[in-house]
Amino acid sequence: HFAMVMVNKAPADEIQLALDVPPEIAAALVKYRQDKGPFKSSDDVKKVPGIDGAKVDAATSRLVF
Repeated sequence: HFAMVMVNKAPADEIQLALDVPPEIAAALVKYRQDKGPFKSSDDVKKVPGIDGAKVDAATSRLVF
């Protein structure tokens, strides 16, 4: 059972747990939203370089935008 994660506000460690990604990918996600603005959908999250789209899809129901 995983908690909901607010992808536009959550710190990298929370994102790492929610999406089951390595720390550097979680950090890249945080940097991406800082550089390009808030994510609007899981498709935006999948644009982050290095992220596994299948993991994003698996976690979509827990992502809050």
